[in-house]
Amino acid sequence: SRPRKIVWATISDLPGVSVSRMFTNASEMLPSKIDLLGFSMSWELDFPGLFETLSVLNVPRRSSERSTEDPIVFGGGPVLTANAEPFADFFDVILVGDGEELLEEFISEWQKLKSLDISRTEALTRLAATVEGAYVPELYEVEYECADGPVKSVKPVSSEVPAVVKKRTFRSRTLAASTVITPISAWENIHMVEAVRSCPEMCRFCLASYSTLPFRSASIEEGLIPAIDRGLEVSTTCCR
Repeated sequence: SRPRKIVWATISDLPGVSVSRMFTNASEMLPSKIDLLGFSMSWELDFPGLFETLSVLNVPRRSSERSTEDPIVFGGGPVLTANAEPFADFFDVILVGDGEELLEEFISEWQKLKSLDISRTEALTRLAATVEGAYVPELYEVEYECADGPVKSVKPVSSEVPAVVKKRTFRSRTLAASTVITPISAWENIHMVEAVRSCPEMCRFCLASYSTLPFRSASIEEGLIPAIDRGLEVSTTCCR
């Protein structure tokens, strides 16, 4: 999917970072020691894959059960940006909003913290304090109206972290385009170009209109035409 390609392209370009991809039915070679384990959650039905992956890698499901020997498990994507709380127990960090700039800041900050002799909780606290859009569930107390009711309040348990985690918004004249063209995909050998993000219609039933606000369109000259030209060079699918 487009979000997963953005994630892979962003991380693979970072200095000092080796990235491997995992799918429910396949995986690239993984390192013996994993520092960060990330998930892009586009649909609620992605979550069985989350639990399966954690089990395969022998990582405890709940963040409260993980130790310094376990990777930091982080997640992002439309589902978590729209409503993180139902899944908060399973993530150490949830990245809220667009990932283009947020991912780089999060991983760069983690690289600095990794070299320090500090506890896992202290490292997570510093991430939440320094990276805008990084929500660390264990550092917030969530109160509900009733046992099966809506959220009443979310309050930080530490004065070092922000009271409100702001959703990150990527503002650029160029939006996303495919970075991987392969016959092994839902849309095989197709180069996808993002012309707009969000939607101005604002239909009440449509999550995409709200979770990706504000509505943005790519520049024709700076974004769309160069991306389409690159796609025509590598795509085996031709439209006439």
